[in-house]
Amino acid sequence: MKHDKDLIQLLYNECCDIWKNFCEYHNELYQLACQEYTLLLNSQIEDLEECIKIKEALIIKIGDEDSRRFHFIQSINSKFPETQIEKARDLIDFFETQIGDNLLSRYNNLLIDVIENIQVQNKRNKIFLNKALYSLNQLKRDFHGKPSVETYDKTGQRHSVVK
Repeated sequence: MKHDKDLIQLLYNECCDIWKNFCEYHNELYQLACQEYTLLLNSQIEDLEECIKIKEALIIKIGDEDSRRFHFIQSINSKFPETQIEKARDLIDFFETQIGDNLLSRYNNLLIDVIENIQVQNKRNKIFLNKALYSLNQLKRDFHGKPSVETYDKTGQRHSVVK
């Protein structure tokens, strides 16, 4: 069913703006995750702390934009009760049917790619931190004169044995 073209175009532009902001914020988040990894590798702890503060502020901005997206979808659902939008794909399909443009779909695909890259980078950061913590724990045990050996039982549980 076709609706008022001007209203739909206005809503579509607002929706594209929301998705554009998501893409920009998530791209910035990805850049910060990469910077975080570089700072970890270079042991620049003070700079890392500042990077984490910036990252936390950006995550708040993403949360605000997500709230905006939620209210926007509620608004669409109230204006067009026959079209109940529950997820992003429903919203994309609604606008593609009404307008025939796929800019929103392209923004969504870009957003998915950036989020996947963030997840991969966060995994790298986590692996680095886990290795660093393991090394620190080993140094601490060796420093205190309590060398230990870690073994695994048949269920995969780790056990430390002090020599």
